[in-house]
Amino acid sequence: MLQWVEASGQGTIYSYVIAHEALRGWTGEVPYVVAIIELAEGGPHMISNIVGTPFDRIKIGMPVKVFLEPAGEEISLPKFRAAHEA
Repeated sequence: MLQWVEASGQGTIYSYVIAHEALRGWTGEVPYVVAIIELAEGGPHMISNIVGTPFDRIKIGMPVKVFLEPAGEEISLPKFRAAHEA
């Protein structure tokens, strides 16, 4: 069952991949990191990007914190960065 859950915005990297080929709409972004984030509340996971951290420093289990990146006038996307860089 799906449901809305209020979350702290903190979590850890559960898994990730570095994309080197652009999907439609992401051509100016390659390479970029797509990660599964295990939220601190235990249980919920979400897929997002890791930004602002050199690729060689990204590790499974690394603590991350969410921030909202504007993607238009009325839309912001949740993205993550290393917790110590937030």
